Amino acid sequence: VVSGTNYTYKDCITRSTKAKVIFEQVEVGMADWMKRKYNNKLPSSTCQVRQYSANYYHMCRFFTYLMFQSPTLKQFDYVWRMDGNSALATPITCDLFEVMRDTNAVFGFYRWDKKEPAQCMGPIKQFGLDYAQKHSFQPRHLNLVGTNDGPTHYLGAWGVFKWSFFSSPSWLQWVQAVDDAGFVYKHRLGE
Repeated sequence: VVSGTNYTYKDCITRSTKAKVIFEQVEVGMADWMKRKYNNKLPSSTCQVRQYSANYYHMCRFFTYLMFQSPTLKQFDYVWRMDGNSALATPITCDLFEVMRDTNAVFGFYRWDKKEPAQCMGPIKQFGLDYAQKHSFQPRHLNLVGTNDGPTHYLGAWGVFKWSFFSSPSWLQWVQAVDDAGFVYKHRLGE
């Protein structure tokens, strides 16, 4: 029950909107190979900005990898992900989904002009270049990532995803490789 109410958290969410709300129970946690390798403990992370809980890393893994396998979300053209502790300070003055559709965008985000410490990114750019070479394609977006010296990045608390792109076999193969490399837990990738 949410403090000061007689409602559960789910009830409060449902009562706060006229829109249809769908809930899906998901299983989160480390991949089985990581559990075995690290004896069910978190591996040490290169990101030492602050200490993060195991649940924080599991949340990052969900939003990096597991979310795109959701059977519930397959019914939508676009999905807007927003952290539960986030809020909009001002009304959105356009239809985000219409803008995405009209511009043929696959990802909409809030750009955050803060430099991310290199140790919190890990070698993701080089990993991406190696992956592209192995799979014989030339990425056209890595210049947006910047260098591992602290790129400008987007705020991970919310984003709008074109579902057909992020659930495509090629994207799922990529995020599987990122997950298999343990980037979420080793470098705090995903937030």
